Amino acid sequence: MFNSFLDTYLKMFYSSFPLKRVHINKKHKNFITLGILTSCKQKRELFTACRNNNNPDLLKHYKSYCKILSAVIKEAKKLNYVDKIKKASNKNKTIWNIVNLESNKTGDMDKINTLNISGIPISDCEKVANEFNKYFSTIAKSINSK
Repeated sequence: MFNSFLDTYLKMFYSSFPLKRVHINKKHKNFITLGILTSCKQKRELFTACRNNNNPDLLKHYKSYCKILSAVIKEAKKLNYVDKIKKASNKNKTIWNIVNLESNKTGDMDKINTLNISGIPISDCEKVANEFNKYFSTIAKSINSK
């Protein structure tokens, strides 16, 4: 009796909630070494130990471990970036790529393709620029008149 109920339940469950494969794109970080991965694993273990325990010495050890690991990761990043810059043929471009990577900026900026002016869409770049010029040249007059 229970097995038939379970079979029916599982059929309904799996038909309602099918399994989906999710691909997570991990960015390959060259500066992460096997030692840093091991230290991160140790840090997670210390975190769970601290969460389950109220020992102040363990908490102090965890905090100092986090500071040391952060310093090691910063230094590894720094050395990786210095190495990239040394190997690059175009050093300025490489430096700006690193700056944009660290500031989470990407080169994909949203571009304005059309502009609606009084309900009329304008897609010609020169006309769009002229409309912006008209607007910004007359805005000072309209503010002063008010």
